[in-house]
Amino acid sequence: MGRKIHVLANENSNHVENLKVIIFVNRSKASFPKGLFASNYFYIILVGSGSISIRINDIERQLNENELIVIPRKSFCKVLTVSKNSQIYIVHFTSEFAFKNSVRKLHIGYFGFFITRFPQKISLKSNAMVFIIDLVRFLDYRQNDSEHQFQKEIVLFSFNLLLYEIAGAYFNNDRRGNKIRHTKKEKFILRFLKLLEEHCPEEHQVTFYADALFVTTGYLSRTVKDVIGKTTKQCIDETLVVEAKILLRENRLSISEIADALYFSDITFFGKFFKKHTGLPPTDYRSNLKL
Repeated sequence: MGRKIHVLANENSNHVENLKVIIFVNRSKASFPKGLFASNYFYIILVGSGSISIRINDIERQLNENELIVIPRKSFCKVLTVSKNSQIYIVHFTSEFAFKNSVRKLHIGYFGFFITRFPQKISLKSNAMVFIIDLVRFLDYRQNDSEHQFQKEIVLFSFNLLLYEIAGAYFNNDRRGNKIRHTKKEKFILRFLKLLEEHCPEEHQVTFYADALFVTTGYLSRTVKDVIGKTTKQCIDETLVVEAKILLRENRLSISEIADALYFSDITFFGKFFKKHTGLPPTDYRSNLKL
């Protein structure tokens, strides 16, 4: 038998399917739906038992019991074989869902698996895989619990926890010497993201990052768009929003002080910026947190 779980839509979109959990139990290759893999999604595939063979960008990957893989967007994927008595768990989501709904900084050095043309599978100990699968099942359950008062919040926190658990698994895999392969362009993007994480509070202009990387703004913009799927300015603005949310949650600074800390010219400009990207003025966002 198998189940296909319905969608939780992003608060800013009623039409785009931004997050799905799909569970296949004892399903043959033929029963996998056509169009399962779309180029605008990231995919997390976990194997609880059995095995699945997938072609990813012309490279065949076989996932066995207690193995997982993260497939970046813009990848071509096709299921080749599925063994009997298999349990396959798939979570797929857009970059907008992953980054806009993060409540903490994405620690760039730990998330390199998001931007590689050569996705690498990793093996986990049985208890570690059981824990991650339990997270996926919980995410699945809460997505469908529409009567729960805090359904959306629980789903978002569960999703973030899942990402950080997987990031930790990849980090431990790297420490064992199985580092992810990155192209020259992908290494460049990781340098840009690291700069963005370090300097975003005070540097809001594309020219700063281009100069720091010794490239033109045009080259930076084309490369960021090609690898991440966003403009450089979108990346800067979204990181600024995350920084603002963190400061608003900590409740140590006034709105005016936060505007100063993030190098906005004045509180009015900061308020307009924050409302444009979140739908709420900073004061309302903080008030909702207190409630």
